[in-house]
Amino acid sequence: LPTPGGAIPLEAAYRVSVSPERDLSRRTGKPSPREKSWRGVTSDYERAYLALAGPGWRVQGGRDYLWWGPGGGEGLILSSRAGSLDHLAADISIGRLTLRAIHGVLDPRLPRRLAGHRLELRLPRGIRAGLSETVLYTGRGVDWAYLLPLSWFYANQYNESDDDNILWSLDLSVPAVRGLILSGELLIDDYQYDSDPSAPDKVALSVAADLLVQPWGRELMLRAGFTRIDMYTYTHKDSLRTAYLTGTGDPAVDAIIGDQLGPDADRWTASLRTPLHPRAVASLEWTRARRGEGNDMRPWDWTGDPDPSLPSGAEERETVVTVALDIDLGGGSAAGAGGGWRLRSGDGGERTDAFAWISLLWDF
Repeated sequence: LPTPGGAIPLEAAYRVSVSPERDLSRRTGKPSPREKSWRGVTSDYERAYLALAGPGWRVQGGRDYLWWGPGGGEGLILSSRAGSLDHLAADISIGRLTLRAIHGVLDPRLPRRLAGHRLELRLPRGIRAGLSETVLYTGRGVDWAYLLPLSWFYANQYNESDDDNILWSLDLSVPAVRGLILSGELLIDDYQYDSDPSAPDKVALSVAADLLVQPWGRELMLRAGFTRIDMYTYTHKDSLRTAYLTGTGDPAVDAIIGDQLGPDADRWTASLRTPLHPRAVASLEWTRARRGEGNDMRPWDWTGDPDPSLPSGAEERETVVTVALDIDLGGGSAAGAGGGWRLRSGDGGERTDAFAWISLLWDF
């Protein structure tokens, strides 16, 4: 909706999937707290928001996807793979600086809330840097100490509360040479600058390289990356369910707000994308992940090893190869199809699974 000073975007979307009935998707089961399944048809009220926008500013309220970081949709501190979140958000840009702030509700009954702020800096030669801080807190209404985006959440938590979960991240994207972009993100959940007795650091690191080449006149978009997440990252002492998870904070049901790889794990990725048509893109992706026993989001306790290996204990390995085709139907609508295979190995032996999907996004 255009206005004299800018625009008022309005969007609402449902996601409906059809899949074989199994486990919680049987009959009237609930595959997740926000979904309902009936005879293999599962629906999710995925997105709905209203925004006010103008030159250099935007205010938004509702349900939408969030991500902070150098990669599209991915981030160690906020990732769109966590699903859409109910939140208020505001952005303001002044020159090369952009300040972003969010305040969201993960579960209104406990309650569990997420607040965050981020400063982005656009430098010459296309270099971009971001500094983010988030806090997950529970057991009370809106905490005014986390409402103002210019405050320092860690100082507020240190002075006023013991059980809130603070995370920081620093990300950087640098165009190295023509067609090559290098990027990385460092996440700090907990760093032991003064610990007696010793406790583990909880840190994550992600690096990637994106390369655009044009052999024989055809565009090829290549990407390679590596992610490592220490054990106990995203967890907390959790006396008030402040693990870095959506919903009620149940690791068996709710997604990690950051990278879905989870703690005590690392992952290599490589992908290739090429346009077959101005509206059709084909892709091939390979991932190789290792996970240790600490991938179950267990909190740290003082009887544990202050310097755990990665991966710890029995190691599980997973290799996934995926091919996909995405088609832009115009007017905001899209279709896609793909499939692949997954190889899992560990103490229980090896298992190979094949999978496939078809998707349709229709914009009315």
